[in-house]
Order: sequence, then C-alpha cells, then structure tokens
Amino acid sequence: MFKYWIKLISSFVLITITLSTAFGAGIYIEPGASLTYVRIFEAETPGRPLRIININPSPMVYEISVVADEHRVKGYIPLPDTTWVRPAINNVRVEPYDTLEVPIIISIPNDPANNNRAWGCELSVVQSKWEEETIESRAGTQLQLGARATWLIETPAIFELPNKGKDPLSISPSIQPVHYSEQTVNQAELDIKIRNDSDETHEYHVLSYIPNWGDTIMGRVLDIFPLTIDENDWIPDPQWIRPKPKGVLKRAPVIKLAPGEVGEYPVLIDLPPSEELGRRRFEGVILIKPDDQFVGSRFVRFIINPRYEDD
Repeated sequence: MFKYWIKLISSFVLITITLSTAFGAGIYIEPGASLTYVRIFEAETPGRPLRIININPSPMVYEISVVADEHRVKGYIPLPDTTWVRPAINNVRVEPYDTLEVPIIISIPNDPANNNRAWGCELSVVQSKWEEETIESRAGTQLQLGARATWLIETPAIFELPNKGKDPLSISPSIQPVHYSEQTVNQAELDIKIRNDSDETHEYHVLSYIPNWGDTIMGRVLDIFPLTIDENDWIPDPQWIRPKPKGVLKRAPVIKLAPGEVGEYPVLIDLPPSEELGRRRFEGVILIKPDDQFVGSRFVRFIINPRYEDD
C-alpha cells in the first residue's frame, strides 16, 4: 500500500504571471501576455497593470479596449463577456519617451458556473498623435498604430464539475496538487471528469502535454503558462503524469460524450523517487482536446510540491 497526499492549494488569493512585450511599429506595451489566477471571486480584483511606452518624440494618445481572443491560446476558451476585464481608464495621453501604467480590473461574477474555468481575451491599444484641440480639429483624431496583449484568467479550482456555463466543455479538477516526501511512494491514480456542454457529440482526446513556449505570434506566447514562472519547471518526462491506457490493446485515451454527458478518465501519477526530486517544484498538464483539436481544448494542472517533515 502506498501513501500520497493530494491537497488543494489555498495559500494565495491572486497570482499574476507575465511574459514578453507586445509591439507594433512605433508602439510598445508590456506585458505581451499575462495570466491571473483568482482563488476567490471579488467584485473587483486587480490584475497586472498594462504599461504603455511612448517611444515617439511627440505626445501620443492611447485608446485601450478589451476584445475577444482571436488567437485562441491552447487550453483557454474565449472570455464569455469582455466587460469582465476592463482598464481603469480607456484613453490616456503619454508624453514623449514616457511610460504610463494603466490598472486592469477583473470582475468575474460569483457564479457556480464560473469555477474551474480558463479564459482568454486581448487588450487592444491604439495609438493616435496628440493634436491640440482647435476650432478646426479635435485631439487624437488620426489613427496611427496598434498593438495587442493576451490576457488569460483562471478561476477558482474546485473538485466538482461546475454548473453549466457558456463554455462548450467543463472539467474537474482544474488544479490538482500532489505532495511528495521521503515517506511517500510517488505513485497514484485519480480520475478527471469531463462534461460535454456543447450541442454536439465529441470525442475528447486526453494526453500528457508539455507546453511549448516557442509557440508564439508577434512575440506573444500562445501556449499554457506555468502557474508560477521561475518557481515551477514543467515535468521533464510526460510519463510522470499520463492518461491510463484502457483495455488489453491499450487503446488511445479517447472518450466520446454526447451533449450533457459526463465521463471520467483515469490519470496515472508516477514520479521518480523523492531523493531524485529533492525539493524542487514541478508542473504537469493533462490536455483535453475535443475531436483532437486545440481549439476549444481545456487542461488540468498537476502541481507537484515537496512535503517537508515539519509541515
């Protein structure tokens, strides 16, 4: 009989991860991509501020808006309502070679349907040349350049399927912590749940997935972020966390679900001996792809933490 610990992370309210810079010719904004994990729903949760950098020799006006995620980051569904993310101010003037930070506010409704979600949207920034207002002209009337940043949000993790929402797919859990120690045999098996919330039957392919940070468009990351950059490494071997093959023939991990149907799929946790892991933290991903497509896919995070004797 082996021992292992599985425990929900509860030591933080908000984690914000950022990476890269988004730019167009003559316009810079940063970060180019941001992930915010919100543990509890609040009326207003502060996200990562957006920095606008005016690299021009004259004042510029910037218009900020939130739009649907056109690039569809793997594992994330487009944000159901773009009003849930908003800049504190929509229009700003930035002096030559100056930088301005604009607070970004996240307001996800406290609704049981909003748990275990991973959503994406984009912040669009349009730059116009500042013109002093006169009888003949008004400030900022000429469109010049634009840039976009990818904004990702993950909502509170629970161990049950959420109520049906607008997403075509629901999963449980969305985050699964695993703790190891010298007292632990690092093997376990657990089931993930999948519900087809779309109007069509789909085959869901379940696979161990190591995100590729090189998958970018215009310098923006289009793959899954680790939950804590510089603290976690992706697992080096997908066999550490993998779907369990079924049947004598070890069929490919696929589950077919009709609209509204719920299915379970077993996942194997098979870590190296604790002395090899030391006190490092790792993160693994099980990706669920409808009809083997990245569009509309979701994922379960496995956070692997050392469990110290004095815990």
